[in-house]
Amino acid sequence: MKKIPIITLLLCSLIFSTACAANGKKPASKAPEAPPAPQAPAADDAQSLYLKGKAYHDGKGVDQDYTEAVKWFRRAADQGHAKAQSMLGDIYFFGRGVSEDSYEAQKWYRLAADQGDADGQCGLGRMYSWGIGVETDHQESLRWYKKAAAQGSAEGNAQVGYYYAEIEDDPTEAAKWYRIAADKGHPDAQYWLGLLYETATGVEENAAEALRLYRLAAEQDNVYAQWQLGFCYARGKGAPVNHEEAYFWLYIAEENGMGAGYSDFNKDDVVEHLSPEQVDKLEARAEAWLKRRE
Repeated sequence: MKKIPIITLLLCSLIFSTACAANGKKPASKAPEAPPAPQAPAADDAQSLYLKGKAYHDGKGVDQDYTEAVKWFRRAADQGHAKAQSMLGDIYFFGRGVSEDSYEAQKWYRLAADQGDADGQCGLGRMYSWGIGVETDHQESLRWYKKAAAQGSAEGNAQVGYYYAEIEDDPTEAAKWYRIAADKGHPDAQYWLGLLYETATGVEENAAEALRLYRLAAEQDNVYAQWQLGFCYARGKGAPVNHEEAYFWLYIAEENGMGAGYSDFNKDDVVEHLSPEQVDKLEARAEAWLKRRE
């Protein structure tokens, strides 16, 4: 076979490279591989299981079904999902779709609380405060509520305030914790803080602030705040007397279960200041309000 001189090969290579450069092209190279597509989470990962349980628990996108919620929460909880564990604690504590079971409630609350879950910590705080499934221990209750409050839990802050108001009889300290919870939208804390402002207990009297807090709580279905708001409008506390607003809120409070056992004052004490036409309009407005809250 005839050998091609090396110099000839070099010249050919040089000519080819020059031609590519003249055409603005480079020799073809292998295209880089595309990065792998992100993997969707598995359908049985803990968070997906928890979200399925939450949908059934809240009736969002599906019919509300506590029994079905328990099934999905338990699968997530068994994988260590703290929120699913605290939800199971609630379900067994309040008996939603299952029989009330303080043992199961405490077990799941503690598993969640030990992972730093604020809802689980509040659940344990409640059990020690109420003495359900455990011996009543207000100091242990306070310890768990403060752990939750330190994480910004509105419920934790509200219950710490309640402890100082009811156990320590320290309304000034209670007001501090109530304020934090109220600013986070906690309806009970708004109502409790309103009472302190109305009665000048632990804070300076401020009827207008009390009225504002009652309204915030009332609009979140706190029945005591609804009654208190109606009473304030009837008596001109924090705002000028307004019999229409008084009747409206007293009617709603009564429809929500506020009976004569709470107070002798009710909408019938206001109706004499209203015409039958006003009463009809107010009751229609109240019924529409209640229907929206269903």
